[in-house]
Amino acid sequence: MTSLPTPSQFTIGFQITSIQAVRLAHALMESDYEVSVSASEAGKLVHLRDTFGLSYAIDGQGPTLPATTMDHSLPETGLGSLRRPLIYPRAIFDHCANSWGHTRLNRFFFGGLLTSRRRRTMDEWLGRNAPGAKLPSTWLRQIQRRVDRSLRGLARPKIRRTKIGDLIFWESNRGRVFPGKAWDSAYMQELVDSQFALCPSGDYVWTYRFFEAAMCGAIPVVEESCPAYQGFIFYHMTDNATELRWSERSAEHNYSLARARLTIDRNSLNAEIASLLEYRS
Repeated sequence: MTSLPTPSQFTIGFQITSIQAVRLAHALMESDYEVSVSASEAGKLVHLRDTFGLSYAIDGQGPTLPATTMDHSLPETGLGSLRRPLIYPRAIFDHCANSWGHTRLNRFFFGGLLTSRRRRTMDEWLGRNAPGAKLPSTWLRQIQRRVDRSLRGLARPKIRRTKIGDLIFWESNRGRVFPGKAWDSAYMQELVDSQFALCPSGDYVWTYRFFEAAMCGAIPVVEESCPAYQGFIFYHMTDNATELRWSERSAEHNYSLARARLTIDRNSLNAEIASLLEYRS
């Protein structure tokens, strides 16, 4: 174990509201430091605690860790001098890799909130690859009402799973509501069971689905390319779906590249935290 300076505990100073923040918090807990979160934030991490054995103090006395930054638009996450598109814990990569099987039952998978923009994109993809197939018009209104209610604390996260041709489709607001927002085992298992993951753009061109697919061995099929995807093997939603070929070699390339780009090894993590805490004191 790396030798640590005093103090050996710190408090997370940022709010755990976004996936970007959740993953950074989890990654920090892989250091040799004791990490403290506020009581109001601890409940958001319950699924991570149960799945990964996450350990953290609640309302601890350690100093607040400075110099953490998150820019969702790029994306970029910063911890002191360390910069990554996103900072993920190594445990998630290990968990996903250990879940890979030899058979992928799903050809294509999409799971998430069906916004009006994504609906158009998905309908266009279905029109090219499954003529006559469309998403029922009522779905969008139903899911939007659920999200509106959930944001007011009046509804629980919900999901509807259906098969449309070669596509397994989830309409879900679970990615918007804690604690499921922090970790959704069923969603990740669908990716592990899929050859390809449809990745229509989100609030920006890039989407978490791209990197989640890479972790799970599903080849991303994107609406648009962007700098964050450079070096990965992926397809476009305008490609002919019948011509796409999944290969273990491509899946392993994406997994290895995502792990290299999005995680921080323990020694580097400890050293950066030590430097930040010394600066803070």
